[in-house]
Amino acid sequence: MGGMVARALFTVPTFNAKQLDTIFTFSTPHQAPVLFADSHMQMFYAKVNGYWKENINDSLKDVVAVSINGGKRDKFVSDHLSSLSGIMTHRRAINVVSSSVPNVWTAADHSSIIWCEQLVDVVTTAMFKLVNGLDRSKQVHLSADEKIRMLHYYFVQNPGPDDYYAGIQGVVDVKSEHPWQLASDEHLWTFSREKVEEPRYISIPLTSDKHLNTFAAVTNQAEPSWVLACKTRKNSKKGKKSKKKMRSPEEFKKCELATNFSPKSNIFPANNGVMRKSVMLNTTDMEGYYDTLLVYVTSSSKPVDIWGQYFYDKNQQTTVTVPMACNVFNIYEIAQITDGRIFHSVVLDGLNSLSQAVKISVVTLTCQSQIKDGFGVMRLLIPNRAEISYDSSFPLQ
Repeated sequence: MGGMVARALFTVPTFNAKQLDTIFTFSTPHQAPVLFADSHMQMFYAKVNGYWKENINDSLKDVVAVSINGGKRDKFVSDHLSSLSGIMTHRRAINVVSSSVPNVWTAADHSSIIWCEQLVDVVTTAMFKLVNGLDRSKQVHLSADEKIRMLHYYFVQNPGPDDYYAGIQGVVDVKSEHPWQLASDEHLWTFSREKVEEPRYISIPLTSDKHLNTFAAVTNQAEPSWVLACKTRKNSKKGKKSKKKMRSPEEFKKCELATNFSPKSNIFPANNGVMRKSVMLNTTDMEGYYDTLLVYVTSSSKPVDIWGQYFYDKNQQTTVTVPMACNVFNIYEIAQITDGRIFHSVVLDGLNSLSQAVKISVVTLTCQSQIKDGFGVMRLLIPNRAEISYDSSFPLQ
């Protein structure tokens, strides 16, 4: 209930609202109490939530909040009770479940959510970054919009770097001393090395083909600016036009600046010490602005594995209608993903009743031998809820 007390402060006439502009709450039932003990509790909630709804664009316009729920392990407060939806706008509030928070990825019970070490690290990192800002003034001087972007970075979509400002660079220099290497295939390619002595860029020419509208890539490198897009300039050399669909590096001049799309990345939970992050881009939106994607490979003394695929999103999506009543003894194969893809989306349609509770598992049937630490990652997203969970799969023994 501490989060409710913090929000109730603003209803006190003598309280200076300018003294408090950022709130973190942990398993706080914002929507309603778990149990209405008496009429006083009911009036308290009505007063506090009513005040916030009426003043969110007035006296509370500079206040931002992060509501964190423990997820399935919290048996007292469910995530829908801890949500600030309807009380604050999405531009001022973030609602998450601890198992969805990058670098936490674990559920927490009602008590341990306060001292969960992974969550404490993320919260303190975000708090210090809010205070320090760019000029080290030791004051929270950021606007509400900038604060919510920073908190979104740490609690919703963290592309990898601990430093917020390093992770959101919009335009970066393309290092001219590093060679360009054309992707080995237009649709699906891999880059696998025991070590990389010289940094390089893997170039993927964009196409106007409507049957290719999505680019996805996965890497095990921690480089913050690893996926770029730019517009190259054709060389003026005359000669016969190439009949190849993909241009060779000699056909164009390299970019000097590129737009950094790495902030759209998502990091995965590490498995056996292997860190990975992925990115998925809608290339239709890039048409006319860019003609080349670049994947940056930095030097490394450790094995490097990078995968890339250029595909049509509808071809890699399966929709499954869940039966009205599921039998716990029945096992259904809902999709078998063939070789030649690094991403597949499965939509469970009609799953809206307790009698339809299902358990989903992913099994790797085959695995390329050259990928020594290969494992599949399942990301389960529940629409209209803040919960995202991850699981890994290994080859079937």
